This record gives sequence, structure tokens and C-alpha cells, in this order.
Amino acid sequence: MIKVIPLFLLLFAQQAIASWSAFAVVTPESQSRYDVDIKSSVSNSGTCTVKFDAIQYPHKHAWLILTSRKLSKREQELRYFIWEHTNAPPSLILISKISPAIDQMKFMDYGNVNDAYYEILVKNQSGHNAYIYIDYPRPVDDGGYYYSIDLGAYCGR
Repeated sequence: MIKVIPLFLLLFAQQAIASWSAFAVVTPESQSRYDVDIKSSVSNSGTCTVKFDAIQYPHKHAWLILTSRKLSKREQELRYFIWEHTNAPPSLILISKISPAIDQMKFMDYGNVNDAYYEILVKNQSGHNAYIYIDYPRPVDDGGYYYSIDLGAYCGR
């Protein structure tokens, strides 16, 4: 009986994979809750630059999403569109996978891809309907947060 209990516990533990995930809409008000540090600056020429670390890169990827209208929080959840190419967001104009930049000096010194970051430049007008979506590129057993960053919230309304 004593040998059966550890075997049962091992079988039970295998069923309890860390498979939680939650969707997060990142705005200036919520970014600290999700441990995301986004810096933005608006220029006089009508452009906005948004810069932030590449979250869990290279496992999670990022896409630039442009729409012809503002998306609700629910509409920004694009997991199944990214994974299965179904349920396209309403008023979709563009989806483009983006690659992070890497601080070459830090990378040469330490070889650490954790220094990767995204830097996005958008016109203020289109920034109101622009989003960065961050998630795994395909279904995974482990989860964590997957994100939509509302660039309009960082570039002014």
C-alpha cells in the first residue's frame, strides 16, 4: 500500500500541468500589474514612439495590429486568430509580425537575448487603432499572460 501512494501521487501530479493563462490589456494604468514597463513619447510632428522589453522572447512573439476602429477589450483578445487564423478582429486593416531589436553592445558582452526590446513608431492618428499583441505563436501547455497593448492609450487620445 505504501508503494502505491507515491505512484498515485506521481500520476496525479502529471495531470496538474501549469496550464493557466489569462488575457491582459496593457494600458498606462495597468502596466505595473502585469510587470510590463512601457515608455512612450509624443513628438511635435504627430508621431508617437513606444518602447518596451520583449516579453518572454523568444518564446512569445509580437504582432502589430491595425484596425479601422477602436477595439473593445474583448475584441483585442486575438489568441484564436493568431493560432488558428479564425475570428479575425473587426475592421482589420493590417497584421504584421514584428521582431525585437537587441542592444548589440549588451548582447556582445553577455550574449543575453533578454535584452531584446520593441520600439514602435506610429502616427498619432493611427495610434488610436493600433495594438501590439503578444502571445505564443501556437497552442502550448503552459500559459501565463498573453497581452494586447493599446498603443492609443500611450500615444494620447
